[in-house]
Amino acid sequence: MSQPHQPQLTLTEHTGLNGVVTVSAAGEIDMSTAGRLTAVLTRVLTGTRPSRLVVDLAGVRFMDSTGIGALVQARRLATTTGTALRVTNPSPIVTKVLQITGLFDALTADD
Repeated sequence: MSQPHQPQLTLTEHTGLNGVVTVSAAGEIDMSTAGRLTAVLTRVLTGTRPSRLVVDLAGVRFMDSTGIGALVQARRLATTTGTALRVTNPSPIVTKVLQITGLFDALTADD
């Protein structure tokens, strides 16, 4: 009997010399992993409170509606904390998802 697919998500955090925090994600963002992304982004936004938070999605090969929800929630929180949030390097599949939902410009534009 084969094992069910277990989505994997790796999150790394880096603070640059200019105080910009980058959270890089690699793998799949779905209902089993989106909570981890939300937790990391929330911790950065409420704890570190950088002037700018970059969410690098270059390594993300799949994202469903829960991933979109995590990004929207982070964007709302960033607005309340005065942090500029920008999604960068979305893979082609993530770009397509963001475009279909109408969120591409709002999440990837420079603030």
